[in-house]
Amino acid sequence: IKSNMNDKDKTSLRFRFLSDVELRESILNFIARVLSFPKFDQDILEREKNIAISRLQDSLTKPQSIALRNLWKSMYPDHPYVPFPDPDPSSSGFSFTTNVKPI
Repeated sequence: IKSNMNDKDKTSLRFRFLSDVELRESILNFIARVLSFPKFDQDILEREKNIAISRLQDSLTKPQSIALRNLWKSMYPDHPYVPFPDPDPSSSGFSFTTNVKPI
């Protein structure tokens, strides 16, 4: 992998391959298989979910984060990324993507 970029709604990967056609085809087939049939370990998903919750809860203790959240809410009230998720997992407004398949 030459580089990668992650955003809220996309991920970009850049690859650099050798000129060996057989090797390149093998690598491309592997990448296609991984992207077409991803597997998610339930323990890792749970750990990452807990990390995300902790970060959200921590952000509510920082005046700059609170001000930025309020600014976005007032400027873009109907935007899909606003309002920001509620960091309390027991509240009705909190959700994580659940369309992943654990292995």
